[in-house]
Amino acid sequence: MTEQNGGKPLPYTSEEIQLFLKQVPDELLANALAEKIREESSREVINVVRAVSQQFSGPLPPPHILGEYDNVQAGLAARIVEMAEKEQAHRHGIEAQALSASISTEKRGQHYALLLSLVILVG
Repeated sequence: MTEQNGGKPLPYTSEEIQLFLKQVPDELLANALAEKIREESSREVINVVRAVSQQFSGPLPPPHILGEYDNVQAGLAARIVEMAEKEQAHRHGIEAQALSASISTEKRGQHYALLLSLVILVG
């Protein structure tokens, strides 16, 4: 028989294989088939798990994911939202301080420039 087996002929004909399978008890065949199905199912599940991934960016996860945090620990989603709000308030405070310092520096530079030009004009 020259059926494909990685490019090699099979050692037995399909008739010989069928005769052999008739001699094997049905229970043994059923168990072997069930095991093969479990192995294949496991591979499919592993492949599906590898294919599923989610990404998000920003201070908070999407609402459907945020809700799942409450399933882990009660009130956890509220704590995450509170943490994000505190972080935002802190960031806004830092930006306000930086802006105020920048304005102060520019004013000081303008005052020094005015003073220097008056000294040059008078001097």
